[in-house]
Amino acid sequence: MEVKMKSTYSGSPCEGELFSMWIESIEPQHTFSWRWHPGMRLAEVDYSKEPMTRVVFTLEETDEGTRVTVIETGFDEISLARRARVFGENDEGWREQMVNLEQYVDRSK
Repeated sequence: MEVKMKSTYSGSPCEGELFSMWIESIEPQHTFSWRWHPGMRLAEVDYSKEPMTRVVFTLEETDEGTRVTVIETGFDEISLARRARVFGENDEGWREQMVNLEQYVDRSK
């Protein structure tokens, strides 16, 4: 199933960016996965020919609470001309989102 979204991450280079993701699987309280085109959108890229990456969120109960693991794969399929840039953008983005998640959980305690 395709889901269309618009980034509302205030102050981010992605703010206002439109993008789609294709949901692969949802296992409530365990796993959520999707495919998408990584990185900032560029007018010169033909996304109908661009490989997608796969993002998997996994939740695991631990003695300390819930461990959230995010793994994004498929960068090796992206052209060398784009690979380093989109990997860097997504690596930085996931780090920021994990900080946001940690702050959200801390506020909820």
